Amino acid sequence: MTSIQRVNAATRVKLLGWLHVVLGGVGLIGGIALLLGLALSHDKESRAAAYVVPLVLMLSAAFFVPGLVGGIGILRGRPWARLLVIALSLLELLAIPVGTVIGALGLWVLLGRDAREVFASPSPTAAPTSPRQ
Repeated sequence: MTSIQRVNAATRVKLLGWLHVVLGGVGLIGGIALLLGLALSHDKESRAAAYVVPLVLMLSAAFFVPGLVGGIGILRGRPWARLLVIALSLLELLAIPVGTVIGALGLWVLLGRDAREVFASPSPTAAPTSPRQ
């Protein structure tokens, strides 16, 4: 049995969640830094910069916010986050070479039988619900 097989499913899911949180956060920070750099360095009369700055902001948000939100949801054990990260993993497969590895890892972790059991069990971070009276 290899060391990867010895790691239980809950740990693999948690590591995948942290991977998405870190990559989403770093990507957002990098996108914001690039946005600020473009916004501060362009000429005031430059039309190209007027289109590039909002485009960079939209692309950064479109690529990294879902990963950040999905990673946080995975860490909290939310079933919707599993579906979101599966969809993101499919898209990440197209980002050769690093995205392909991350996407394949995400699909391997989240489509396994053990991961379904992890998300089917009640989340330890979820607050207990009391019956309504």
